[in-house]
Amino acid sequence: MAVVHGLIDKVDYVQRETRGLKQDVDGCKSDVSKLQIKLSELEDRKRRNNVRIVGLSPNREGGDAIRFLQEMLPKWIPSLSNKPIEIERAHRIYGRQRSTETGHTMIFKVLRYQDRQAILDGAREVSKRGPVLDGENSLRSFADYSAHTSQKWRSFADTRKELRAAGIQSFLIYPAILRVMHNGEKLSFLINHLSSLDRYVTVLKFNIAFRIAFLVPDGHH
Repeated sequence: MAVVHGLIDKVDYVQRETRGLKQDVDGCKSDVSKLQIKLSELEDRKRRNNVRIVGLSPNREGGDAIRFLQEMLPKWIPSLSNKPIEIERAHRIYGRQRSTETGHTMIFKVLRYQDRQAILDGAREVSKRGPVLDGENSLRSFADYSAHTSQKWRSFADTRKELRAAGIQSFLIYPAILRVMHNGEKLSFLINHLSSLDRYVTVLKFNIAFRIAFLVPDGHH
C-alpha cells in the first residue's frame, strides 16, 4: 500500500511540474509575441518614408533609379506635377518574386513623410479612374512595411478582392485594420476578427445579388 501511495505522490509531483512548465512556456510565447510586435513597430517606423512600386518592366529605370522616379512620378500621378519629390535612395527587389505575373518591384525612400503620403494618395485617386500606367504596365503603389506587418495585411487580400468585385470600397489602416464603406456605413475589422469579416462579406454579396435579381434600389431592403 505504501508503494502505491508513493507512486501516486510521484505522479502528482510530475503533474504539478508539468503544469508549471506549461505556464512557463506560455509565458515565453507571450513574451516572444510582444517582442515581435515591438520589433515590427520599430522596423515600420524606420520604413516610414518608404514607397513600394510594383509592376515595372525589367531594367525600366536604367542606370539611375532616382532620376527615373523623379521624372516619371508626375507622369504617373498628375497631382505631383508641381510638387518636386526629394528621393534619398531607390533600389529594386530581386529574388523570389512572381515578376511574370505582377511585374518587378522597386522601393524608394523620400525625404519627407508628407511626400510619401502625397504619392500614395495621388496614386489612389488615379486608380479610381483606371490603373496607373507605365506604358502598357499597370503599377501599384504601397507603403513599405516590415514582413510581420505585411503578412497581417496579406490576410485581408482575398476579402478585399471580393469587396472590389462587388463594387465596395475598402482600405487598410495601420497596423492591421480593414475599413469597409458601404451605403454610408463605415465598419472596421481587426485581423483577429476575420471570421466576422467573412460573414459580413457573405451577407453583403447576398444582398447585392438579391437587389440585382429583383431590381431593388441600393439602400432599400
